[in-house]
Amino acid sequence: MSIWLEGKKKNPESISHTAINNYRKKHLNVNKEAVKKYQNKKTKELKDEAVDKVVSDLDALDEIIDEGRKIKLEIDKVYPDEDTGVTDLDIEKVKIQGKTLVIRAAKVKHDITKDDPEPINLNFNFNEDPALLQDPKYLAAKRKAMDEYYASQH
Repeated sequence: MSIWLEGKKKNPESISHTAINNYRKKHLNVNKEAVKKYQNKKTKELKDEAVDKVVSDLDALDEIIDEGRKIKLEIDKVYPDEDTGVTDLDIEKVKIQGKTLVIRAAKVKHDITKDDPEPINLNFNFNEDPALLQDPKYLAAKRKAMDEYYASQH
């Protein structure tokens, strides 16, 4: 056929309608190409949405970590009070939960990014009154709070 088109041959080759239709189906299938293009477009959109979600999650984790670092809980200024119902146990739970939240956020971020975790500087001001550290009731309540908290986590 190409020789005839170039004008080098007077009698063209005969090509059957079946051969022409097969060629058109195989090489000129617009619908097949359109479906491939559509699927590639949808795949890219879904991938972009998933990437944006992970980036959003990482931003949220960064906010949790940053807020945890900024918080300076002056727990020592809070004393057990029967009027408000605040106990030594409550104070210890707040201390532990604050630290645990930041540590978990850093761990989840590390699991997602697979990089070296940032050193965690919690900046919590938990300076305990030396007199409290000598009080057996306070130490027992502190230990009990820690035991209860860790037991509830497992």
